[in-house]
Amino acid sequence: MVVEKVYFIQAASGLVKIGRSTDVPRRKKALQLAHGERLKLLGAIPGGAVLERQFHDRWSHLRQTGEWFSPAPELLGAIDQALAAPQLDLV
Repeated sequence: MVVEKVYFIQAASGLVKIGRSTDVPRRKKALQLAHGERLKLLGAIPGGAVLERQFHDRWSHLRQTGEWFSPAPELLGAIDQALAAPQLDLV
């Protein structure tokens, strides 16, 4: 069974990408090849399109471009909480 995950990747500039994939390491590698900055995987949690959309909607005021968001303390805190307890609804 393939499990989709919502991932959080941070660029050297600080911007955070919130996306989803069934193969997070491969997705990060593909993003890195297309991105000029060094990327760091903050983590991933089980979830698909619905959870990804919840994060995007909740943090829409921080959206910079596409799925990239400003690294505001409240967003980084929510990501830390989600990674610590992915079974909770923290978005």
